[in-house]
Amino acid sequence: MYKKRLFFFLSFFIISQSADAQELNLNEKAVLSSYNKNSDNVNQIKKLYLYSKKKNYKQGTLAGLLELQKHYLVSGNTTLSLKFSYEAEKLAKEIQNNESLSSIYLYRGQASARLDLYKEAKENLHKSVAYSQKITDNVEKQLQLSTIYANFAGMYEGNEHDSISHYLQKSLEAVQSAPTERLTDLQKDNYYKLLMTAYSNMGMLYTYIVQPADLDKAEPYFQKVLEFSKTAPKYFEANDLETYKAVGVFYSRKKDFKKSIEFLEKAVQIEKHKNNPRMRLLLYKEIKDSYESLSNLPKQNEYLELYSSLNDSINRADKKSIIEESRDTIKKSAETTKLNQSRDLKSIILIASALVLILVLVIWIAFYRRNQKIKKSYSTLIEKLEKEKDNQKSNFNIINDIIEDIEETVTTIDINPTEYQDNNNVNPKVAISNDTERKILKKLNAFEDSNKFLKKEISLSSMSHQINTNPRYLSDIIRTHRNQNFNSYINSLRINYIVQKLYNEPKYREYKISYLAEECGYTSSQVFVIAFKKETGFTPSYFLDNLKNDQLNIANV
Repeated sequence: MYKKRLFFFLSFFIISQSADAQELNLNEKAVLSSYNKNSDNVNQIKKLYLYSKKKNYKQGTLAGLLELQKHYLVSGNTTLSLKFSYEAEKLAKEIQNNESLSSIYLYRGQASARLDLYKEAKENLHKSVAYSQKITDNVEKQLQLSTIYANFAGMYEGNEHDSISHYLQKSLEAVQSAPTERLTDLQKDNYYKLLMTAYSNMGMLYTYIVQPADLDKAEPYFQKVLEFSKTAPKYFEANDLETYKAVGVFYSRKKDFKKSIEFLEKAVQIEKHKNNPRMRLLLYKEIKDSYESLSNLPKQNEYLELYSSLNDSINRADKKSIIEESRDTIKKSAETTKLNQSRDLKSIILIASALVLILVLVIWIAFYRRNQKIKKSYSTLIEKLEKEKDNQKSNFNIINDIIEDIEETVTTIDINPTEYQDNNNVNPKVAISNDTERKILKKLNAFEDSNKFLKKEISLSSMSHQINTNPRYLSDIIRTHRNQNFNSYINSLRINYIVQKLYNEPKYREYKISYLAEECGYTSSQVFVIAFKKETGFTPSYFLDNLKNDQLNIANV
């Protein structure tokens, strides 16, 4: 299970009086207006905050504290966000600013949830609701309530459908209740953003949260969001990329693949102007999958090539970024060292060199042992595959037989996290009749031969439904007869499948890792690589390289 969270965050710094703060010459009204114009510029926010403190502008000081609380929440430093929240709370109560108090408790609730303090998070959100009810401006009140209720929905786990639905509905009702006759420009921006978000959330609710999904109920909400592209294009544009992507994925789930492609390709065109390569990568994948469902092989291959090429480019860019960051760190370190050189420089260099040599030696030994272990695992796997090929044994669980000494603890199953969680330590073994056990085992064997485990959406619940039993029985049978929990069981089937393909069908050795991951049921290359290594003791790249080398060696004999 997982919890949806809407958080922001902070790292500690000391705000000092600066010459910039002294250069300002604003009245308090102008300061408050400047906060709105500079909400994304933390340096300007600090300057306005310090200026307000110096001038004893209490509203200006409070606004600055609130902006800093929010900024550091978004930045990821919960500690500093909470520090500013307590200062802001004290001042807001002193001047009885209910709107600020509501926001303070809202942000504090998000910070508490980020720390997994869900009881405290809900308490803070309840306080936020109480103070928002005291806001005299009805527009601000309803917009604030809509935001709070959406955050409440995020505090519940995916299987708590009623609570999530209740708060998302309240969030939508709140923003719909806001009077729209005389909205300021800032209120208009917030109103449309919250209304579109509320409609989208309701669509997501009936598509992904409610079980079973009710796509007919979800569709009108997505249609309402799309209507804003005509009725309020200025405000729709700020969220057009995410909206078209969400709608495209929805129609893919509804199996209306032509519509799915229509909206996803709109998103691709918009992304060209917004330059979000990772979003483009997701779009290419969804379009490829839709064309695959339509059996349009040329278009499927076209988008597969686009996806693979972009994925490689992103990976190269990530590596380059890490290298450049390392170079910058080394450069700064060198400059600092040069400025702080002492008479003991020779000794420092000698000690550092010795440490480096020791470190290099330790690393070399570690890599040597690791490579030996990997080579042994690879050789053992090849032997088993040869025997499997000769003897035509069952294709289940080859890998698990040969890597008992490999110790890995990463859980890598790439399935729906909101489904039933199979845990060896939670549920005691249940009593199952021999007849029922035989029937389930027979169906389990059929499942293993059917390759249905390659479906990306496979889960304990869906599989138990498929073989007409309950999740508890299925989990217990897998644990007893396969010596695995459900996650490990599906992973071993998938990895065993792709290992067999790579070994027996040389064409698979020419495919990219991302394609191999999708072929055996993973939506993420990273998850696939982790699963493969856990099951075999080495990465897919290592396996591919060695298979190719073995093939060359045989050809040269």
